[in-house]
Amino acid sequence: MPHPRAMARELTHNLQQQQHSKYARKLQQEGSHKLLTVERLLSVVPVQEAKEHYEEAWQRSDFAAMVAYYQQNYLRLPYQEDVSPLVKVQCPVLQMHALADVALLPGTLNDTWMWVEQDYALVTLPSVGHFVHVEAADFVTRTIASWLQKSLNGKPHSIS
Repeated sequence: MPHPRAMARELTHNLQQQQHSKYARKLQQEGSHKLLTVERLLSVVPVQEAKEHYEEAWQRSDFAAMVAYYQQNYLRLPYQEDVSPLVKVQCPVLQMHALADVALLPGTLNDTWMWVEQDYALVTLPSVGHFVHVEAADFVTRTIASWLQKSLNGKPHSIS
């Protein structure tokens, strides 16, 4: 997920991001959880091998709880940038962003480093979509493991 300030900026000024965030506005509506079904959710999972695991999890899930994130945390119209006093993220950050994500456009990455006090590592995956952890599972796992190992060894946060 992009930093909340980046998301606010993009939703305020980027019409394309507004269009790509229509799904979130729909999920903010009262009773939106009733529109969700396991089958409908599975239709957006891009990797066939992952669908079985998602299906099992979603059969045990509370759809009202799932949409609560959008209802409580996602920006609402009218969009406006956050200009409140900034408290920077106080821990090292590894951010992965799929550049082919249809929901979170690349502009949401801009200036993220300004909101992080510690080391900030950004890894972009050009041909991967919204389900980065599924579409590039091995790469994501190796990258996180490498980043954490360097953190535990007290080395600067870089990806190798």
